[in-house]
Amino acid sequence: MLSRICELHRSACEELGIDPTVHIRPQHDGSAHLEVHGEELHLVTTERGSELDRRITTSQEQFLYWLACEKIFRLAQNFERRHRQPGTDSRRLRFATELKYLEAMNQHWSEWRRAEIDQVLLRHPYAS
Repeated sequence: MLSRICELHRSACEELGIDPTVHIRPQHDGSAHLEVHGEELHLVTTERGSELDRRITTSQEQFLYWLACEKIFRLAQNFERRHRQPGTDSRRLRFATELKYLEAMNQHWSEWRRAEIDQVLLRHPYAS
């Protein structure tokens, strides 16, 4: 199962020129790594020796979505920093960039992320 997930992720990333690295051990730098426990797939984020987040699923598609979001979030965050527009909520450009890349990878993933973003914006609307 591990090799299949890594191959599917690598294929989706390389098509868009995104680093396809999937860590299988903690890096303790805020990045996520993959753990497999029986049929469960765990995406675990650690930093400085502490576990910050653990998402668990038995769905390969859900897990691949999480991996893609991890990569794309960092890419979108870096893009926004380089193209920051003073007086504009930085999430506008970051969210748009995330959706653009997810759309190119998988239409369903883009729709899932759009729904997540809509929920965030209901609770925390754009400041500008």
